[in-house]
Order: sequence, then structure tokens, then C-alpha cells
Amino acid sequence: MNVLKECKYFLSLATWQHAIYGLKHAFKSFGYSCAGLWTAIHREESFRQEIIWGCIHLGATWLLPLGLSIQLFMTMLWVIMMSMELMNSAIEAVVDKASPEWSELAKRAKDMASAAVFINIFGIVVTWAILLVMLFF
Repeated sequence: MNVLKECKYFLSLATWQHAIYGLKHAFKSFGYSCAGLWTAIHREESFRQEIIWGCIHLGATWLLPLGLSIQLFMTMLWVIMMSMELMNSAIEAVVDKASPEWSELAKRAKDMASAAVFINIFGIVVTWAILLVMLFF
């Protein structure tokens, strides 16, 4: 009997309308994400610099004989770094909008967001140092 109820629910119009709404929402979300990337590329110097460093990082990652698991790990480190930079830029924009005058809390928020990016970059540099020592020595 429960299976019959589940089938009726699955075939109901409301379920299909909800699924269609979900697809529309997913496409809108994709558009918002593309707009965010476009904004970061055109307005954030640090994001553009990290794209250039990322090309070097990814090129070396996939050209050196590191093994697939390490290559995937290094690729994900770069993806995480770019995500952190986007979050840093978003936090800075919100803080600038909410607190145009100088504020200790605003400074702390911006400094901590920047520190998160720094820690990520530092981790990538240390990881590269370890990999290169293991590879060549």
C-alpha cells in the first residue's frame, strides 16, 4: 500500500512542478555564479594574479611526474585557494558597504579574511617545497 502512495506522489503534478522549479533555480544559481566570477576577474587584482599563478601551479602539477592522486590534490589546493579569494573579496565588499568609516571590527573582519587566503597560499608553497624535495633529492 505504501508503494502505491509513493507512486501516486511521484506522478503528481505538484512533484513535477517542484522539479521544474528546482531546475530553473539551478540555472539561475549558475548565472549568479558566472556573474560573481566575471566581477572577480574584472574588479579584483588579486584574483587575476592568482589565476596567473594558478596557470603556473597547474601546469607544473600536471607536467611533473607526481602521480594522479598528488596531481588531483594539488589541483584541489588551487581550487580551494581561489574559493578563499572569492570569499575574501566578498567579505571586503560587504564590510566596505556596511561600514564606510573606519571601524576596528571592520578591520578585523578584513584582516582575518585576508589571513585565510594567506594561510592557504602558505600551505601550497610548503606543499610544493616538500614535493620538490621528494622529487629531486
